[in-house]
Order: sequence, then structure tokens, then C-alpha cells
Amino acid sequence: MQKIYRFILIAIAIGFVGCVQQSSNNDKSKDNDIERPIDQFVSNFLMDHHNYLNNDVTKEAGDKEFQRAFFDSAVNYLKNVPLRLYTTNKKGNKCYAKFEGWLKPQNNKPNSLIESINCDVITEVPDSMILNLKEGEYYCLEGKIIKRIDLNQLKSILGKRTRGITTIFGLRREHPDDGYEVNLGQLYFELDSLKEFSSNRISL
Repeated sequence: MQKIYRFILIAIAIGFVGCVQQSSNNDKSKDNDIERPIDQFVSNFLMDHHNYLNNDVTKEAGDKEFQRAFFDSAVNYLKNVPLRLYTTNKKGNKCYAKFEGWLKPQNNKPNSLIESINCDVITEVPDSMILNLKEGEYYCLEGKIIKRIDLNQLKSILGKRTRGITTIFGLRREHPDDGYEVNLGQLYFELDSLKEFSSNRISL
């Protein structure tokens, strides 16, 4: 009888572990399958510009066309892209936050031709929202990309204790088998809302 009970307990334990693993895999699948407008934009652009990355001349022309197409659209191409909060600052009666895109969470491996999305994003944040923001954590921004800004404009809002690493605006790829680097420079973003980057997508 004890052997039967032991067998039943082992079977229940194995079943429980299997359910937990399946749930975990489903959460990862949800993160990986989330639709990002930037993926379709890059795919369409590359289809229309086959020679973009052939040489330095085509890269220069391609970068200009990529930037024009990017800003001609009203789409939020940062939607569902996890951005890491680097720093915050209060200037006058307004609060600002700077997010960075070249570092990504370990569990963010979308099924995409894109290897990385590199950008500096600055946005005004309501006082009530900024209380909950944690430096080093990842967030997804809802709202509108307004314009490209330079490092001096970035520093005028955040002070000298900031940085701007992405200087080019365009696509790059080191080797034919690599994914594409999407470089979006430094952007000013009009924020509507943001969410923590996690499987449950908590709204702030």
C-alpha cells in the first residue's frame, strides 16, 4: 500500500513540475511573440532598399532615407521595446526621465531579424508617475516620438550627468549572418503611459 501511495505522490509531483515548466514557457513565448512595429518597418525598408548596406556611399544615402521614412510615420516604433531607465532629473517644475535601448533584458529575445535597438530616449514624466520609476529597470513606453535631438539638448534637460551614445541613425550589420542593429540616435518622446517590462505588463 505504501508503494502505491508513493507512486501516486511521485506522479503528482512530476505532473506539477510539468505544469510549472509549461506555464513558464508560455510566459516566455508571450514575451517573444509580442508584436513590435519596428520589426515590420525594418523588414519593409530593407525590401525596398536592397543595396542599403553595400558600401559607405549607399549607407550614407540609406541612413537619410531611413530617417525620413521613420519620422514621416506617426507610428510609435518604440512600442513594446523594453528600454532601461538610466536617470531622472527635475528642471523647474517638470520631471524628465532618460531611457536607453542598447541594453536589453535577458528574457527579451524576440523572433526578429533585429539584433538590437540602440537609442537614447528622453521624456517628460508626471510627478505621480516618477515616484514609482526605478533606475536600471526596464519599461515599455506608450506615446509619440516627437523628434531627434542632439547631445547638447540632452544635457540642457538632464544636466551634465548624462550620456548619449547612439550618434548615427540607421541600420548596421557586421556580418551577413548577424541580425540588424537599429540605431535611432537620441529621441524626444511625448509620453502617454508606460509599463514595466515583465510577463504581466504592470501599468504605471
